[in-house]
Amino acid sequence: MGIWDFLLGLVKGLFIFAVIILIIWIVIAIFLYIITSALMEKHSKLKYGKSSLLVWIPIARLYYLGKEIHSELLGYGLVIFDILFKIDGFAGTKILFFSGGTVFKLVVYAMFIHLYTKYKELKLSTIKEAKIKEEK
Repeated sequence: MGIWDFLLGLVKGLFIFAVIILIIWIVIAIFLYIITSALMEKHSKLKYGKSSLLVWIPIARLYYLGKEIHSELLGYGLVIFDILFKIDGFAGTKILFFSGGTVFKLVVYAMFIHLYTKYKELKLSTIKEAKIKEEK
């Protein structure tokens, strides 16, 4: 057993570690996608009385998110920025120490959190309205 066998074992171990990390990352990404889409569908059902299939389509869900947070213009803006970052137009742009794509993703997840709070407020107001109707 020489140095080459040691290095080969080290490379194999690092490769297996990288594959395990990649699998964990993929599972977490799928989990977050399902959770956020389910939240958006619940919000749509509560607000409009019907489910929206847009929330399960990757680009369309950004439009829906922007529309529900502020306006249709924000929805279109999110879609345009997502496309720009995906074609690597702004991916190299640095904002502080982060790439533009990373900052965009953080903003989108902050919007998901804001949508969740709007969903909770809407649900509470719906419950209060139902109680008022029952009392009458």
